Amino acid sequence: MKTKTRRLLQPIWNAFESLLPSDGFILCVSGGSDSRALLEAIACWPHRFENIHVVSVDHATRLESKREAEAVCARARVLGFGAQVLSLYPASKKDEASLRSGRYGLIWQAAQKLSMGSIVTAHTQDDQAESFVMDMMGHGGGAEGSAMPARSKHSEGLVLRPLLEFSRAYLIAVLTELNQLDYFTDPTNQQSLGARVQVRDFLKLHPAPQARLASLAQKRQADLEALQHWASGLIEIHGVQRVLVRLEPNTPEAVLLQAFKKALSSLLPNRDLRGANKTLGLMVKQRTGKWSLPGCVAEIKASNVVFLGKIG
Repeated sequence: MKTKTRRLLQPIWNAFESLLPSDGFILCVSGGSDSRALLEAIACWPHRFENIHVVSVDHATRLESKREAEAVCARARVLGFGAQVLSLYPASKKDEASLRSGRYGLIWQAAQKLSMGSIVTAHTQDDQAESFVMDMMGHGGGAEGSAMPARSKHSEGLVLRPLLEFSRAYLIAVLTELNQLDYFTDPTNQQSLGARVQVRDFLKLHPAPQARLASLAQKRQADLEALQHWASGLIEIHGVQRVLVRLEPNTPEAVLLQAFKKALSSLLPNRDLRGANKTLGLMVKQRTGKWSLPGCVAEIKASNVVFLGKIG
């Protein structure tokens, strides 16, 4: 391998060394520039592990998607990996959140069958920046604009993101150096349809340093984790249908809001509760009365707030 190539890849390999588990993992590859760079970088990593299995999801949203997923798996096999296409059959909902939920469901099923507890994705610095701007514009993104962590724990296992410190431009430079330029470009990324595509178009018109935006998202994540840690100390769980939040003197509103969110999510762990944020904010401000929330009711008393799950 040429010295130039090694120097370009070494920072990525360093990220692999510090994050990827030696007992194996599922490698998620869509075939776009980011995930293709991840695949190629792992393939030539000097400390590459044996137990790595590649999956590529056919979302069935375009005629080409199955062919592209099959091409990804063919390339993975040439590189010495086991690989399979996972097919997400057409659903009535084709928004980004629904497709993401279906995609991860398939990937975790594959991981369980292969007895693997970790999946590795190709999220980049650009994704961090886009998610931060999406939150600012009210389109979702990370929790309150916070960054994705390199390592996150879920009920099914670990999600690992070794490329968060790298820009998309850097990864395309890696692919160019490796002479692997047959990565796919989703034509929907050139159309102003989804919220993320609109944010990408916005960033093209109003250039901002991706690293700066990603750094702000990481700071937001650290702030949010500190608030949530404080908020956890205010919560008492009494069975599956009753959660109590203590109202202590001088508790900052930001901490109390996180406590209310955590109480609600503990009653409804599998629900997207972002629609309740406005009501929870009003509860923090007014600190009195009874409130109807998704799947539960809350009553604010003198020293605590009681969240009661609705039965049936």
